[in-house]
Amino acid sequence: MSDDIKIFDQTSSPGPLGFIGLGLPSVILGLQGLGIIEEPLSVISMAIFLGGFAQLFAGLQFRKKGDTFSASPLRHLLCSGSRLPGY
Repeated sequence: MSDDIKIFDQTSSPGPLGFIGLGLPSVILGLQGLGIIEEPLSVISMAIFLGGFAQLFAGLQFRKKGDTFSASPLRHLLCSGSRLPGY
């Protein structure tokens, strides 16, 4: 009876990473709208590589923890955020 092995998940919540992945491309796109960043290709690449991968990683980590309620919106935001309007 004392031979039971219990595994506890001691990793932190990936929620803040997902919110950063959502907010960072929004800020970058806003800076481009203000004219501070003029190159549209840099905005798209930063949105995909910084925001998109952060959301994907957070969604996968939520799924690994068994929290499908949080994992589904993050992966959906990744798919819908990849279609930037006007580009």
